Amino acid sequence: MDYEIAGLVLAVLLWVAWAVVTQRRYRRSEEQGQLPPGPRPLPVVGNIFLLGWAPHESFANLARVHGPIMTIWLGSMCNVVISSSEVAREMFKNHDAVLAGRKIYEAMRGDFGNEGSIITAQYGPHWRMLRRLCTTEFFVTSRLDAMQGARTRCIDGMLLYIEDGSANGTSAIDLGRYIFLMAFNLIGNLMFSKDLLDPKSEKGAKFFQHAGKVMELAGKPNMADFLPILRWLDPQGIRRKTQFHVARAFEIAGGFIKERTESTQKENSRDDKRKDYLDVLLEFRGDGVEEPSRFSSTTINAIVLEMFTAGTDTTTSTLEWAMAELLRNPKVMKTVQSELRSTIGLNKKLEDKDIENLPYLKAVIRETLRLHPPLPFLVPHMAMNPCKMLGYYIPKETTILVNCGPLEGIQRLGMTLWFSSQKGSWNQTWWITKVVILSSYHLVLAVECALPCRSLLVYFLWLLDRSCFHLIGFCRLVSSQRIWT
Repeated sequence: MDYEIAGLVLAVLLWVAWAVVTQRRYRRSEEQGQLPPGPRPLPVVGNIFLLGWAPHESFANLARVHGPIMTIWLGSMCNVVISSSEVAREMFKNHDAVLAGRKIYEAMRGDFGNEGSIITAQYGPHWRMLRRLCTTEFFVTSRLDAMQGARTRCIDGMLLYIEDGSANGTSAIDLGRYIFLMAFNLIGNLMFSKDLLDPKSEKGAKFFQHAGKVMELAGKPNMADFLPILRWLDPQGIRRKTQFHVARAFEIAGGFIKERTESTQKENSRDDKRKDYLDVLLEFRGDGVEEPSRFSSTTINAIVLEMFTAGTDTTTSTLEWAMAELLRNPKVMKTVQSELRSTIGLNKKLEDKDIENLPYLKAVIRETLRLHPPLPFLVPHMAMNPCKMLGYYIPKETTILVNCGPLEGIQRLGMTLWFSSQKGSWNQTWWITKVVILSSYHLVLAVECALPCRSLLVYFLWLLDRSCFHLIGFCRLVSSQRIWT
């Protein structure tokens, strides 16, 4: 115990000395150019105490005072926060190359490094190869269209699990859990052509558990990210815990890969079957110079894990918030249900092409994305070299944070105020033309969320448990009663 206290005191002293040296270095940087404006930092800790529980909202409030581009000091680390679409456009259009580095947080460091990671890959041949693979093999319309049957099957499975879990509408359910299961199985079909989970089976449950823990730990604030002198201590144990769950998830994913490899060797050819993402990764062949001749098992495991963590969390968050807002606004829910029943009906399965005929449902999903963006910040970038942007000096290794919340440029009216009116009407043209969706990914997410959202609204009558609602904060616990046979 005494050794631990002595080590902590020594670490704090080293941290103070390192912070003084760092601040002197950045003072020299300021002589080369002016940093973007921002709140005055405290010694050593910087502006950490201004973050609050919702950093994206805190940054949006600070941007109203200091402007759309500002400097925030988190400990001894310099961060530039962008909070307007004009500045973001300037960054990605004219400074994309020099600001294309990736900030690697302590949770993602460890024995496995960053081999194969799409999110933390630094700009270069490896990053370009992974991006090309995603744009030509993964996120293409033909492959997503081929998943129509799997999407329908996963959504139908979710409906059956909800009906069974709610005991035909007599008990409350954890809606978020069933949405997460649906999204997880959908990614499982994309990657492995199989369902990995159902609520009554332990098959794939460990992978589900470890992947969820990785997401939870990666989202926690880590002192070692703000104060690099503490990296070797890992004071909160986040890096150690993350690497444990990553290792367990890699073991399970490795079993899936081994199973696929053995089954492929027994078959003469898989050309007559639909290829999933795992087939693409196993069959990849590079030039062996700037690209690997083939992917290692570590690279494949990393890509698989990132697909699961990124794909499930965004879909689950958007659908949960959409249902929460609809439960808070019964008139809006009735309007959506009326549109669905009059346009699609009760018995017809909703297809991708039907979304274009459901403008009100699309408006609900887009309003949800605006009010509750699944990713408040884009993937953090890092300045690989010093540069100037809009007349401000950006030092090397500065982290660039793009705050998605204020980018829409629209006053947050909320679903209650915006959708409600005396006559129950709404301005469809204004909504479709004025609301800015941040990227093509958000457009795809809006379509993907519309399919399960439609099924939840048409096939069940949702009743909010008020006592649970106020405790949980959003629609974790609700009662459902099926309204179709």
